[in-house]
Parts: sequence; structure tokens; C-alpha cells
Amino acid sequence: HVCCGACISVAMGSHARPIRAAVAAAGLVAASVGWHALRKRIWERPSQEASADRQTYFVPRGSSLSGGSKVPSVSATAELANAAVVMPPDVDSSSALDRAPELLSSPVSMHPEEEEEVALLADDALTQALAHLDACAAGEGGWAHYEDHGDVKISSLKAPGSSLPMFLGVVDGPSMLSPSSSSSAEPRLANVAAVMFSHACRQFWDPTYQSNHFLIPGRARNGRIADTSSALLCTLLKQTPVSSESVWVNACTARHTLSSDGVERVTLAAASVPQSCAEQHADAVGRLCGGLQRKHFITRLWALDAVRAADGQVRLSMLLWTDANTIRLPTFMIKSILTMLVASSLRSTWRMSLAGLTPKGNSCMVADPQGQEPRKVQMSGHTFSMSGPLVLG
Repeated sequence: HVCCGACISVAMGSHARPIRAAVAAAGLVAASVGWHALRKRIWERPSQEASADRQTYFVPRGSSLSGGSKVPSVSATAELANAAVVMPPDVDSSSALDRAPELLSSPVSMHPEEEEEVALLADDALTQALAHLDACAAGEGGWAHYEDHGDVKISSLKAPGSSLPMFLGVVDGPSMLSPSSSSSAEPRLANVAAVMFSHACRQFWDPTYQSNHFLIPGRARNGRIADTSSALLCTLLKQTPVSSESVWVNACTARHTLSSDGVERVTLAAASVPQSCAEQHADAVGRLCGGLQRKHFITRLWALDAVRAADGQVRLSMLLWTDANTIRLPTFMIKSILTMLVASSLRSTWRMSLAGLTPKGNSCMVADPQGQEPRKVQMSGHTFSMSGPLVLG
């Protein structure tokens, strides 16, 4: 609209300044309306139009859909819902992974020095994430309320050397309760962890995620970082209306703790690795991308954290600090997209956990687990199975 206005103005000459101004203003209004429609199309899940499709299962039990219909009970739809989560969504036959499945071979063992570097990078990401999560919860460290996305509260912190701030979203039991809900509407921590660490589930709760692939393990020598499990991952990100397909090479780690006062916590943290580290695995990353050129997505810090207090209340948080280097939009639009991404991911993770939409088998973070043995994990009296390069103790 703005471009058309400019062309009309040139054609009319210098005698039509008021008309040019009016046309330009109309173009700006149209562009603004178009942006709000685009942001709804990108991230916001349909609510009023939800029917008997899989979106229905992301609505809390007991709430109503449009037209007054009730959400099917978990007992009535457990088999169908679990099958929907475990089975990956339809993949375009022209995708790189379909065209070259033979390229997804087992990674080559690397030197111990590289594995230790991965472990230290992952541990540093976890340490930073926990510090920010705790500071925000205490109202310290410069964190300030940014905005609310319904039941998800978003805080922000000015990040040094970046035009974009860090964003931290939080959702907990009281914020998710409707007036007709009971106080027992809390997901099991084991369910939350199963959804967090599942490749199949993440394809539902993360709108940008395509798949995770294991590159090398993270191993620290001399007993350092003994309570964490870490790995170097290649994360493929989907194309969206505002960004192209991209790849994120990250050091990822997970930790499970239980304090003496009964507070139990599960944290998943990841961060982009230095360019020198990513270049060492350029061939493997290229094979996983099917030989196609994907831009490297830079996310300095990402974390998903679930805490169960001694009274049973669960708090779910997501931390995001990214350069958003694959998105070519004004900064204010990028900020809006990132906050919607955080809110959507948290809300979907919470509702899947509450409804018991967890994998039927093992929770595994990668798309190609390569036959690794599962491990049973105990959380708050409940058990679930994990497999893959990242497992909890």
C-alpha cells in the first residue's frame, strides 16, 4: 500500500502534496493492520474455531469450546491423544530429511578435549540459566515485567551487546485455574519432564522446532560436572512466515535435583556454541541438512525449567535470549514474535502435561536415538522412561 501510494504521488506531481500525505497515511494504517493479522497467523493457536481436531487436546479439562461443547475427557481420548503425540506430524516428501535418510548415520567419535569443551559450555549455559531464573523469581537482577499473554507472565532483562532483551515467561497453577476449576489442577512433574524431553512432543509445543540430532557427547574429566548430562546437538528449525529454514548447533544439558525441603526441579538448558566449535562439525551438520544451505540460528541462552514446591504447586518457566538473526523485521516486531513464541510454548507444554499427553514409550530428545538403552526416572513418586544422549539421574 505504501509503495502504491508513492507511485500515485509521483504520477500526480508536486501539486498534490495533501493527496500524497493522505495516501501514505492510509498505506501505513493498512500495513499496521496487516502486521497484526500476520502475528495472529504465525503464533496464536486457534481457539474459537477449535473443533474435534488435535488442537482440542491442548485446552484444559473442563473448559468449553466455541458453541458450548466440552473438551473430551482424558480417559475417553487417551489412546487417540497419546497416538497423536507419539506419531510425528506429516512431513513434506520434498524435505531434506526425506530425500536423504541414509545421511543420518551415527556420529564419529571425537577427541576427549572436544567432549569436555561441550560439557563445560553446556554447564555454563545451565549455570547462567538458573541464575536468571532464580533472580527473576525473586524480583532481582534487573528483571522487570514486560507484558502478559493471557495466563503467561513475561519479564524482560536488557542484554549486554544485543538489541534484543532476554525474555522469561512463567506459568503456574494459580494462573491457569478458571473459577470453576479445582485447586488440584496441577500437572505431575514427571509428566512435565516427559513432555519437555520428548522430540515428538516438542513438535507440538514448539512452533519453530523440526528435529534434534546428536553430534557428540559432553564428558567432563576428573569428576567435574558429575550431576549433569550434556551433548552437542544439531537442532533443525522449520520455515515460518517470517524466517527461512535454519540450523542451531548448541551445547545442551539437563539436570534433576531434589532439595532437603522437598523442592524438586528439572531444568533443560542450551546455548549456541562458538563458531570454531560449529565449524568442526560442519560436514555432519551439512549431511543432516540434506546438503541444503541453512542459515545458522544464534540463540545465546535457552532454558525450560519446571519446579515443584513442597506444597505441590508446579511452576513452569522458559528463558529465551536470541539474536533472531534469521528474521528480517523491525525490532519491535521481533520482540512481539519472541514473546508470543515463549507464551505459546509454555501454554502448550503445561496443557499437554496436565492432560497426560506424554509419549507411550520413552522420552527422547533426538529424532534418531540409535537404540540407546532407556533409563527409569523417579519424580515425586511417579516414574517415566528416558533414552537418548540426555538423561536425568
